[in-house]
Amino acid sequence: MLKKKADAPGEATGLQLNQDALKEFEQWREMFKLRLTGEDTVNEEKVYLLEGDFNEDYLKKNPKAENVMATMKTIKIWVSQKDLYPRKLVTCGRDGRQMNLIEMESVKLNGKVDESLFNYTPPEGAQVRDMTEEGK
Repeated sequence: MLKKKADAPGEATGLQLNQDALKEFEQWREMFKLRLTGEDTVNEEKVYLLEGDFNEDYLKKNPKAENVMATMKTIKIWVSQKDLYPRKLVTCGRDGRQMNLIEMESVKLNGKVDESLFNYTPPEGAQVRDMTEEGK
C-alpha cells in the first residue's frame, strides 16, 4: 500500500537515482503518463509500483512511436525502494493483453562485467534488422 507521496523516490526521500536509471525514467516519463500507485514485493524486495498510459503528446513529437504503442499502450514498472532500479516491467497492447514481461533477478549494480558477454553473432541466414531508430 502507498503510504504517502513523500515516500516515493525523489527529493522527499533523499533517494538518488543512478545515472542509468535516471535516463530510463526520463524516457518512460516522456512516453507514459506515469503515476505512483502503491508498493509491492518482487523477489523478496520492496518495490514501488508505477503505472502509466501511453502519452499521446509523445506520439505527436515522435510519429514512429506508433509501432511502440501497439505493444506498450500501458505499462507497469516495479522499482526497487533500495536503489530505484526496475525489478519488473509489464506492457499491454491496445487490446489490454499482456505483450511483454521482464523480471530482473539477482540484480547487482555497478559490478564488473565480462565484455565477452556482449559479443553476438547472429545465426547463419538470419535477417539482421537495426531497431535503433524504431521508437524515435
